[in-house]
Amino acid sequence: LPSNLEFTLLDIPNKKVISDVFSEELVINESLSGGYDLIFIAGDEQYLVEMVSKILEYVPDQYSLSQNYPNPFNPNTKIDFALPRSGPVTLSIYNLIGQQVAVLMNSSLEYGYHTATWSGLDQFGRPVPSGVYFSELRTRNFRQTKKMLLLK
Repeated sequence: LPSNLEFTLLDIPNKKVISDVFSEELVINESLSGGYDLIFIAGDEQYLVEMVSKILEYVPDQYSLSQNYPNPFNPNTKIDFALPRSGPVTLSIYNLIGQQVAVLMNSSLEYGYHTATWSGLDQFGRPVPSGVYFSELRTRNFRQTKKMLLLK
């Protein structure tokens, strides 16, 4: 190994940088059924500093569901959301009486910032009528809803 090679471990959920990888202890006090985000980085000191900075810049501080844009929309709208950790995510659309109209996303996603697009179609590919709809983001420990208006 090169003499100037250094190692860093990045604990994504806690945004913790472990520089002394081989002597510092890392204890994970949670179920690993959904995984745990750790990144191992090797390189010279300048490379480690740059990589840690770039990675942490892309890790949100908290879960969030942004207001769709444009709003009102016809027929397409974008929905941004942030995940501070990787895991299963469901992004659904509901009508005013609480019926699920469409599921835009139902999968495991990496931490970071994401965007989904809704084209004003129901789960069968049919256009939905004008009206008020709700986007809902669900993860293991988070749920948030935003109101949207489709105008035709």
